Amino acid sequence: MSQKSLSDQAADVLDIHIVDIAAQLEALLRSVRELQRRVLVIRGALPRTDADPGAEIQARLGQMLREAEALSDAVNAAADAALTSPGLTSEESPHAP
Repeated sequence: MSQKSLSDQAADVLDIHIVDIAAQLEALLRSVRELQRRVLVIRGALPRTDADPGAEIQARLGQMLREAEALSDAVNAAADAALTSPGLTSEESPHAP
């Protein structure tokens, strides 16, 4: 079994952080789409449900604040990993030009 270089190990860690960032972005996008649906209900473009669209919008915005915080945490974690991982600088990478 071959041992990975430091740059490959660092890239693997960074890949994990990037996937986490993408997941957080997708969560925010889902919330935006749901918010748009609630606005369409208010405008009468979609049928009303039993739920209060204003209350749903407030709840969704609260959820989006939590998702935005999670996205910020994920980006910060990736930045920390990039700054502290040996093997991510071009001098240390065997794949550098």
